[in-house]
Amino acid sequence: FLRIGTERVPNRGQPVEGQPTAVFVERLQIRNGVVDVVDRSRGSPREVKLESIGLEATRLSTAPGESGEYAVAARLGEAGSVSSRGRLSLEPLRAEGRLEGSALEFAQLVRFALPSVKAARAELHGATDFSYADGKLVLADVRLAAKNAAYEGIELNELTLASPRIEFPMRGAIEITGQARARDGGNVSAQGKVQP
Repeated sequence: FLRIGTERVPNRGQPVEGQPTAVFVERLQIRNGVVDVVDRSRGSPREVKLESIGLEATRLSTAPGESGEYAVAARLGEAGSVSSRGRLSLEPLRAEGRLEGSALEFAQLVRFALPSVKAARAELHGATDFSYADGKLVLADVRLAAKNAAYEGIELNELTLASPRIEFPMRGAIEITGQARARDGGNVSAQGKVQP
């Protein structure tokens, strides 16, 4: 499953003198993994537990220009689940694929990231295609849906948001389309741009 050596890099010819030794992972599999994430950077520690982690990666390599495939899924404790599938290059670091979230508890996620902010209650579902290269993350065809959302007396059965493209670091306006259906039967929709 794991090869370490200066052997020929597949489809790339002979190794270059002075380059680091390449590592090849034919297949990596993790089942039912658990990771505790603790953020101690701002005051009192905040913690989230990733459970039931499943990871499968094939043909990963530290050789320049080589890429492999991956699939990963995890449960965020009581806050829902996330999964992703795609291609990954380690040298240079690049990735592209699909990211999905299901039954994510918005208030719990906000409490971890921004503990001083009063968060709305909502169950989030979402999906996006993504690519990462050269320190730039691009989300494409972003779709989010919030069910049973409530904040400061406003209650919505459903709220949907969509954007064709969001880049990080952000530059320029972001196109967003949104629709909401209130508990009393009212509907509202909007389309426009948000300036970060």
